[in-house]
Amino acid sequence: MIDEYHDYITRVSQPHMAISLEAAQFLHLWCQVYKPQRIVDLGSGFSSYVFRHYQQKSKNRVTVVSVDDNQEWLKRTKNFLQQHYLSTEHLILYDKFLAKPKQFDLWFYDLGSISTRIKEMPKILQWSRDAFLIMDDAHKKRMRKSINMLNMRRIHALTRTTDSIGRFAALVYPE
Repeated sequence: MIDEYHDYITRVSQPHMAISLEAAQFLHLWCQVYKPQRIVDLGSGFSSYVFRHYQQKSKNRVTVVSVDDNQEWLKRTKNFLQQHYLSTEHLILYDKFLAKPKQFDLWFYDLGSISTRIKEMPKILQWSRDAFLIMDDAHKKRMRKSINMLNMRRIHALTRTTDSIGRFAALVYPE
């Protein structure tokens, strides 16, 4: 996965925009241990690679839906996935996702800007209330504050995802 990550941050995105390698490795490990069968990836990119690599290697039927609020990022994600011989099914815009059923075992939340994530967070927390939600960029005070204000879930900082610039993800789960 390290080579693919370096390929991604060299040709597709910038390191500070993509999920960290540490977060990607955590997601990969999470999938191997918990074996989710329905995954939603809110914010397409290298996380789409991670989940679709797991999907390809899994002995079980796994559905991955990658969602983005930007058509250009979906196109970049699709191209990257094709170059690595991974599925490009279920790459959709956020507007279309809003009309779909929301039953997933694992939610990964890295959609758009921090402002977009905070604005959409009440919906995401409601839809994912019975599942695990992993939020990227949880080091941002505004992200943590938004979750804590809703008082619906527990949050656990995933320190193993901390990268060289101090970013980390968080696990949000039902009480």
